Amino acid sequence: MFWPMYGGFYTAALFLCGLVAVPAGQAGRRRGKKLGGRDRGLALPALLNGWLFMLGALVLVLAWAGLVAGLGVLVDSAN
Repeated sequence: MFWPMYGGFYTAALFLCGLVAVPAGQAGRRRGKKLGGRDRGLALPALLNGWLFMLGALVLVLAWAGLVAGLGVLVDSAN
């Protein structure tokens, strides 16, 4: 019961954090390039984490959709 109530909020928060981290990481990499490579390596983990957060949110949404579809098939075949 926890997932339908709060799981969507956490998944949305995960996606939004990734959505903010990707452009911020990209801007950090661009700025580091202008500064001669200084702190450019620190922006790379932000960029990678942003993509991983968005991928994780997508996996969670697909898992939830698969669970709902599977339960729908089970309920339909029981009748």
